[in-house]
Amino acid sequence: MIKKFFTFAVSVSLSVPSFAAGYPRSKTPAAKAAPVSSSSPSPASSANVIESVTVQSSGKFAKVVIQSTRPLKARDIAQADGLAVSLYMTEPTLCKRPVIEKVDGEIVQEVRYGYQGAKVPSGSPLPLDYVTIRLKEPVSYQVSQREWVFQMELKARGSSVTTPSSISAAKSGGVAPVTLQRGGRVAALPSNPTLDDFLKTGLFNHVPLRLAQEEFGLARIRRFDAGRGMFPTASGRYENSSGVMLKDIQKPGDDIHFIRKEYGVQLGQPIFHSGRLYYGMRQASMQEKSAAQNIKKVKADISFEIIKAYNNLIKAQHSLRTRKELMERMDKVIELTRKKRQLELITESEALGTESQYSQAYYRL
Repeated sequence: MIKKFFTFAVSVSLSVPSFAAGYPRSKTPAAKAAPVSSSSPSPASSANVIESVTVQSSGKFAKVVIQSTRPLKARDIAQADGLAVSLYMTEPTLCKRPVIEKVDGEIVQEVRYGYQGAKVPSGSPLPLDYVTIRLKEPVSYQVSQREWVFQMELKARGSSVTTPSSISAAKSGGVAPVTLQRGGRVAALPSNPTLDDFLKTGLFNHVPLRLAQEEFGLARIRRFDAGRGMFPTASGRYENSSGVMLKDIQKPGDDIHFIRKEYGVQLGQPIFHSGRLYYGMRQASMQEKSAAQNIKKVKADISFEIIKAYNNLIKAQHSLRTRKELMERMDKVIELTRKKRQLELITESEALGTESQYSQAYYRL
């Protein structure tokens, strides 16, 4: 009996380092006979955690962005007067922001957080029931969510400014022009944009490209005006006059009444003006070519920036996907480590080391 008990102790001590290092658990009879107690997962792993809440304001338009550890599940309810919008959580959600946050803007007044028991968080996340956005004037809002980012766009009622996110461009499948309050025109992206959609939208909304195109049109008009001076000119002339001619001043009865009419066409052809017309036309032609090359340059520059930003976006998406997969693996590892600590299969220092590495990795991700 003593020898068997000694063998059991040795097998346990040898299996702990291999498991803590991340290797598969050794299938020894002692490991199979170890009792496994069911432990409930920690609140951080079972509940959704709100990490940040930001309010972006620009005139009569505002956007509330909520970032959480996973997609937020909430039901939005607006008051009848349009002065408040509330988000009621439909799953366990944690938050550690103050109860009231004041906002400097023309639309949003403050953001309130309703915790269970109306407790003010003192550093650790508390269960959150609802989030209320109090407004200074009636608004209309639109809610959207992409993965862990929840957005609420607020626009004052009666405002004619249209934002690209509120435009339904998916019907046409391309760039949809939208008229703003000042008479300008912008373009919005479709629901699932590709690189061509980004290029079309960016080129359509790029102001320097519009200015370059207007300069090219003006250069064409100048070239036409310079070339017009080298062609023949034609003009018409018409004169009509009448009067009385005195034949003898002593005889008033012998006056002669006359009517004179003159009309004709004048033709002219410039032959030589010291090269002024020729060099003026050459100058206008070179300005037109320069304006055309400027359009190509501006288009190439903005296309390069758009493609670069698009590639960075794809890179960030792949990086985010990889980090999410790593976070899921880290959650499994830390959960197994906590269970092993409860079963006293690892030491306290090894458990704390794993917790420290998990916290560092979570902070970096």
